[in-house]
Amino acid sequence: MTSISACLKTDGELARFRAMGFVPGARIEIIRDRWPFPYHVRIGSTEYIVRRRELPKLLQITQQQ
Repeated sequence: MTSISACLKTDGELARFRAMGFVPGARIEIIRDRWPFPYHVRIGSTEYIVRRRELPKLLQITQQQ
């Protein structure tokens, strides 16, 4: 994967995702994927609704070593 800094618009966006639990090594479970609606995902015991354009960014964050 490429660096997340190339995908995120601001450091604030990265901080927001990490504060929600999207950190390196976090397991993301996609609960619902119905086009054209947002993704419904789970990290740990917390569920989020994620915009379609944001999910690839979040996957890059969690897959970093």
